[in-house]
Amino acid sequence: MLSAPDFPGNDAFGPDRASVWVLLLRLRLIAHGYADDQRSDLEQDSDLSSARMWDDRLRLSCTLFQLDQGWRGERATGYPSEETWARVWRNWPLSLSQ
Repeated sequence: MLSAPDFPGNDAFGPDRASVWVLLLRLRLIAHGYADDQRSDLEQDSDLSSARMWDDRLRLSCTLFQLDQGWRGERATGYPSEETWARVWRNWPLSLSQ
């Protein structure tokens, strides 16, 4: 059975960060419908180098996800917390084609 990856820590996300963790967050937010505007960009990013980079669009998508959880203030900053990460991975696997 597949399991969600452990939360990589707060330092994995934010300005000037580029990693597989950023890519995974982006893919999960796309799968949940919070980053649909970024789906077509993935098709043009053959090596996923841009998708691995933290940007304001990803932060906005993460903020929208957090707000939909009913969180406000420090819980809805757009930076994933351990709880955000856990909730993004609920219903794993969730297809990108949905």
